[in-house]
Amino acid sequence: DAPFFRELESQGINLNEAQVKAVRHIKGPLVMIAGAGSGKTRVLTARTSYILERDKDVIASQIMLITFTKKAASEMMERLQQMLPKERIEGIVY
Repeated sequence: DAPFFRELESQGINLNEAQVKAVRHIKGPLVMIAGAGSGKTRVLTARTSYILERDKDVIASQIMLITFTKKAASEMMERLQQMLPKERIEGIVY
């Protein structure tokens, strides 16, 4: 999965060790609790992209992303649109 993380870095998306661990967690749901400005939106979008790229059987409409603000939700979708083809993210609930 190193190429995935190198691609993120080339897009200016840098993750610390704990964030990489969260992105790699693909078995079941993930609850992430962190303070403002800690990179929650970055991790959610990277994890979603990671899951959709690694497992072609996962359908975007099976994914629900929950965040605290409408602004963060919009940012997540904008970032996913930059990371993945449109057909891979259609149907994500946010």
